[in-house]
Amino acid sequence: MGDTIAAATEPVVLVGHSYGGIATTQAAEYFADRIRKLVFVAAVPVPNGVAAKDVDADESALTGHTIQSSDGKVADFDRAFVNEAFYGECGSDDIALAHMLMVPEAVAGLMTPVKTSAQCFGRVPHIYIECVKGRAITLASQRKLHASLPCEHVFTPDSDHSPFFSRPDELTAILAEI
Repeated sequence: MGDTIAAATEPVVLVGHSYGGIATTQAAEYFADRIRKLVFVAAVPVPNGVAAKDVDADESALTGHTIQSSDGKVADFDRAFVNEAFYGECGSDDIALAHMLMVPEAVAGLMTPVKTSAQCFGRVPHIYIECVKGRAITLASQRKLHASLPCEHVFTPDSDHSPFFSRPDELTAILAEI
């Protein structure tokens, strides 16, 4: 991500979805001069000094359905529960594609405290896109998560957790407005 941001000819709008909110938060700290806006889509922005695993959030539809590797370094989701949590309004073709693209993820990003500052992350304008019907991160959790951010604007589409599949035109219109 850093090479792409650095190579851009002008400051970028960086969008993080779900777990990607952690990476985009940290990227904004490192590349504040290269980021015009930071957009969180049903994402997890984490406060300075806190690990995502320690963020107070309501119960997710995925609670109890995570499968960790024997060494504890990667995790995956029980596929029987991901449709309800991630793809509640998505068509079957999008769900099939999503399942093909899903891979186990490293848990280090959840365990490592984020390090941000007011001088870098804090000066990048923040936008939050809540997903009303999200089950992976409930609307109440999304609101807790972005309450500590000074958001320039909060959009609230009537979407599941994956608006890029279920409501791509609406999400595109929001991103174009930003």
